[in-house]
Amino acid sequence: MALLGHVARLVVHPADIDQVLPMFDAVGFDAGDETSYGRRLSDGQILMLLNADGPTEPGLLYAAPSLQSVGDRLAAAGIAFTGNRTSELHLEGPGQLRIRIVAATADDIEERSGLDNPVLGFLDSIVVPVSDTALAARWAQSCGFFILETSDVAAPMVDVTDGLVKISFRQQQLRAPYLHYTADIDKEWADDLKQTLGQACTIIPSGTDVGLVSVDLAGALHVMITSDDF
Repeated sequence: MALLGHVARLVVHPADIDQVLPMFDAVGFDAGDETSYGRRLSDGQILMLLNADGPTEPGLLYAAPSLQSVGDRLAAAGIAFTGNRTSELHLEGPGQLRIRIVAATADDIEERSGLDNPVLGFLDSIVVPVSDTALAARWAQSCGFFILETSDVAAPMVDVTDGLVKISFRQQQLRAPYLHYTADIDKEWADDLKQTLGQACTIIPSGTDVGLVSVDLAGALHVMITSDDF
């Protein structure tokens, strides 16, 4: 089990859930049931919740069998947190990453199919822009993540995972966390997505090819899709 819990979901806060569900469906997410924490979604690779109440930026929600144990281990690692070890804990991570940990119930059990998103392709990571990737990596390791890859090719980047989610800390201008997918994108694929989503989809060319595609899901979640050669 990951240190923070045994189930992790990305929580997105659209103003109107019913209004944005067709948009999420159009980009490969299947809607599940309603829970006390929001409406469940998944594209096979990531578990997600839509909750109309909450901060502007997306955050992570973990479900843990023992909040006391998680709190004890975070305290031993020197990680600051708020909340109550009998109800829920809150972490403020690097950049604008926010994590909430709640007590797990039987309803939290949910499996991912592991299949690629039928529209967006392969989920590379949850991207968290930070000002210092080294500090972000140390924080993540203290929270039970381990380093997958580091790079300084374009800009400093550190990819980490706890077995439940993959986070890519990238040295960029600070902004809300977003999703990065890679796919075999071409003009026909991009034009189809543009026709479906309209102004929510932006196609950025690279010479005569499609460089990347940017999708804004109702101002609540940004998705970047690049070529699988990225």
